[in-house]
Amino acid sequence: MDGDRLVILLAGGSKKRQQADIEAAHTLWAEKMTLTRSFRETIKEQLASVKFRREFLREAVANMVAGDLETAKAVLREYINGTVGFVAMGEALSKSPKSLMRMLSTNGNPQARNLFEIVALLQKIGGTVLEVRASRAAAA
Repeated sequence: MDGDRLVILLAGGSKKRQQADIEAAHTLWAEKMTLTRSFRETIKEQLASVKFRREFLREAVANMVAGDLETAKAVLREYINGTVGFVAMGEALSKSPKSLMRMLSTNGNPQARNLFEIVALLQKIGGTVLEVRASRAAAA
């Protein structure tokens, strides 16, 4: 994800062939990869599934725990947009919807307390309980 844009790597190569690779990627995109719907529409449709909602929320929390706040915020934004919406979320948390949107924006810097309140409310609304489990780290 690059902000609200989904970036798909179509072809890769060396620096020496960069311009030719870019042109090849543009050609492939034009010929084969025409999008018929937006990423946001696809996610919103998928969020109708309880199983998908649960996994999507789990992914947001897993990214927070792993220290990838940017991805966690992006997933939470899409989750909220595709489910409860920022207006209802703001009302439930006694926060302005614009404040919540800024918090979860690419430049947002939410406090941990706010993130935990958001996740707790999303669990409650979605009927989901996320559990934290410790496991042995993989050998480096």
